[in-house]
Amino acid sequence: MSSNHQHEKWQMQKSAKGGMYCAVCGQSVPPRCPLCEEVVTPNNHDARRMGGHNEWAHRECLLRSVLGGIGHLEDHQRWCIEAGDPDGGRTYRQSALEVDQWVHRHGI
Repeated sequence: MSSNHQHEKWQMQKSAKGGMYCAVCGQSVPPRCPLCEEVVTPNNHDARRMGGHNEWAHRECLLRSVLGGIGHLEDHQRWCIEAGDPDGGRTYRQSALEVDQWVHRHGI
């Protein structure tokens, strides 16, 4: 099997060293943020270990998980109540990045 296939969540296995690999092709797979499912680099200053778990998450995604999405912060009525989309039409990750910017501008 080609090592270029898409790695699905159900194919992932933990190695003895704690890294992730694809059970189908054996290729090492970088860790993904459990909140946005994008690659997260544990050595990056914006990566945080999730409390009690051996999973890494983006700092911005953790912040968004606590404060809500950017749509929630910008216009709760429109995005949360009417549209049912607290991320305001953005992806989880994009919303998280904008929440981080919002906090820097407005504070908590």
